[in-house]
Amino acid sequence: MQNSNLTPEQYEREIPLEPSSPGQRLISGLLFDGHWQYRRRAEAGKTSWTQLPMASDLAGPADPYGTWWCVRRCAVVLEQQHWLFLRLPVHLPPLPGVEELAQILDVLLPDWDVQAPAECARTPLLCTQAVEQGGSALLMLESPECEGPKPGIFWAWVVGYEPELPLSCTDDCVAPDTLPSPGAQAMAPPKALLAMPFGSTLPWSSGYATRIQVQADGTCLLHDAGGPWHPCQWLGTVTLAARPAPD
Repeated sequence: MQNSNLTPEQYEREIPLEPSSPGQRLISGLLFDGHWQYRRRAEAGKTSWTQLPMASDLAGPADPYGTWWCVRRCAVVLEQQHWLFLRLPVHLPPLPGVEELAQILDVLLPDWDVQAPAECARTPLLCTQAVEQGGSALLMLESPECEGPKPGIFWAWVVGYEPELPLSCTDDCVAPDTLPSPGAQAMAPPKALLAMPFGSTLPWSSGYATRIQVQADGTCLLHDAGGPWHPCQWLGTVTLAARPAPD
């Protein structure tokens, strides 16, 4: 755990060298130090660390699936904005599908490349690529134990991943020349994605992100600090990656 007495400038130097726990990679600008915190832009181009609220949003659009709960936290971390200054439009659909959400995010976050890949089997790799490119992802899942207008549907915000051991490049990994960032190494699918599902009953002060393993057939195995969940079903993915710099 990071020393809470460090200045923001010291945090800036240490974060890339000291992940939140061994074998995990979190999205850029997010850490756990007693509370979930994110890096935000402050005055004169400086940055500071600010606590990221995790309780349900009392104000804002209707949100039975937790879509906008995930979107707001994802957006504030990627955009490095102050939490109080990030306002979502009032008239957002309460139950957006995957394609509709991707279209909305493409407008709300024009600096990010928003995609809604249809292939479940590639979801872990695509989410990992988005994280490595400074972005994030959102998963639409269905669980037999959740409640809602359509039983079981909820969204989860991907905050990182657990990498597998380095592998030689095969059909299941991505060669460097196919990645947007030059010089990137071949990447294999992760051991698990790390996410914050809407409606989780765990105390956010635990600092434990839920592990999600997405199988090729759409079955998702979730495991948090309280133990394994009943298997969920993958319904869709939205990835957000940094747009390539213009030529």
